[in-house]
Amino acid sequence: MKKPNNINNCILCKSDKIKLLEKLSVSQLNDLYYNSFGFDIKNELDGDFIEFVECENCRLRFFEERAAGSAEFYENLQNHRKVYYNPNRPEFDYAKSFVESTDSVLEIGSGSGLFASKIDVKKYVGLEFNELAIEKAKANNIELLNKSVETFADESDDLFDVVCSFHVLEHVKSPKDFIESSLKLLKKGGLLIISVPCNDSIYTRNVNHVLNLPPHHISRWMLKSMNSIAKIYNLEVHDTKTHLDETNFNKRGYTKMILQEKAISILHPKHKLLLENKKLNKINRVVSALNNKLKLFRFSNADKVIGENMTYVFKKE
Repeated sequence: MKKPNNINNCILCKSDKIKLLEKLSVSQLNDLYYNSFGFDIKNELDGDFIEFVECENCRLRFFEERAAGSAEFYENLQNHRKVYYNPNRPEFDYAKSFVESTDSVLEIGSGSGLFASKIDVKKYVGLEFNELAIEKAKANNIELLNKSVETFADESDDLFDVVCSFHVLEHVKSPKDFIESSLKLLKKGGLLIISVPCNDSIYTRNVNHVLNLPPHHISRWMLKSMNSIAKIYNLEVHDTKTHLDETNFNKRGYTKMILQEKAISILHPKHKLLLENKKLNKINRVVSALNNKLKLFRFSNADKVIGENMTYVFKKE
């Protein structure tokens, strides 16, 4: 097992059984962000490489803590993307089905209050750092607190029927502190609802997936690592769902992604997350030609495909 140089313990379970999976070039990462969004991340990351590791105990995969994005990074990203907070996430409708009108709900990382606008409950509290998002929520009569869940848990005596977060956990430096604070605020028998990208999905784990890389995402969650949350914190897995955008599902495109991943694992096994454009373009030319000849091997429907996002509903014992 190859050990990392800069990471000693898992950020979820604190195990020291950590193996190095890949070292990412900071220079290549900067180029990828600039080519994708028109701004660089030179002020976010120092050094030549960022380590990417896996915990052999809970199976969480994550990057160095120093790779987490600053407030300035998120402001830049929001300003350079047409849509950052998606109002039509299927995760919202799925989570809504577990929320009763008599419930008190805490949402961590509320964005501009999109989930809050979809539910009608006895009490709603939202936590959010992004000031632009807070202002947008306020314009829609949704009041959000600029606090971390850790700070709120220390200050508040409130207990909630539902504590939820949508695409937040993959951004935080310490999932352990995040989850423990969330559970501290949850009633016995209450529901902890967490949505994250599903890195068992080829749509999420694919090479050069810029928004699944630092400084945006610093942890990668799979089904095994989400199930580990239940084991670590003595929670019941009440329900789960993976979410696939079937409107964008394309048999030809999906087969191409599988072929691309296979080719990279053979030709560049040390660079499965981040690869130079020149090398990737060469692979894609070969893969496209091969894909045209593999019509009989294409997946017949979307039912067998793992969705790019997932939601876990945990119940506190």
